[in-house]
Amino acid sequence: MKKFDITFFYGPDEEHIVKEECIADIANSGITLVQMLNYKPEVTKKALELIKKYSLLASVMDPRIQDVYYKNDIEAADAVVKEVVEDFAEYDNITEWYICDEPNNTNFPIIKAIVDAFRKYSPQKQTCVNLYPLYVTPEGLHDTDYTSHIQHFIEEIAPDYLSYDHYHFVGRENRKKVEIDENLDEKERLIRIAAESTEDRDRFFENAEIVRAKGLEHNIKQMLIVLLTEHGSYRNLTREELLWEVNMCLVYGFGRISYFTYWR
Repeated sequence: MKKFDITFFYGPDEEHIVKEECIADIANSGITLVQMLNYKPEVTKKALELIKKYSLLASVMDPRIQDVYYKNDIEAADAVVKEVVEDFAEYDNITEWYICDEPNNTNFPIIKAIVDAFRKYSPQKQTCVNLYPLYVTPEGLHDTDYTSHIQHFIEEIAPDYLSYDHYHFVGRENRKKVEIDENLDEKERLIRIAAESTEDRDRFFENAEIVRAKGLEHNIKQMLIVLLTEHGSYRNLTREELLWEVNMCLVYGFGRISYFTYWR
């Protein structure tokens, strides 16, 4: 992480990621790092050629690595990573290998095997593992508490940087009646109704403090994935709320910001 990158989690599907107009839209949005989320290798390669045209970099999650990870096949990790690295050797705009999303402590051994293999065969590139937010229970983390979870991850993996997600703006239930400026356009009016009639998740700052402190303690940069679009129990955000998320990342000195989700 040598510069401040802007990226996303969950991008265009395989049909669209290979269309130039889609890549142009990504570039025009201000994204600098394109996540290739588990596409077939031939799709990733075609997309890599397109994003290079727009001077973008890529974070690649390959399905062969995902297969090793979910099967917990530590013995196969080295050979599969070697295969993947050799398969993409000609693409110099890959800046990192994305390993997995939201592991618990029981997943750390297989992550270590995969990360160690990438450092062996692709030492010039980083690896990324995105961690849980602190509102996940100790049972979900398989650890005593969130701070211990972060510490154990650092001790076992020695990550290139700490990445986590925290979706602060929730609540599509228990709405109360609010008064909204009738002069707003319809889209903005509906967003504000959702924003002002729901409660938000707490502990955003506590989460940032823990990750930031551990990063400083171990000299590891940090990245946060924040909410972008309405999905599940999460609502659409106002422009001010989006700016708030970005500014909080800057205030805490995070080295990268990611949005969830670019495509849905």
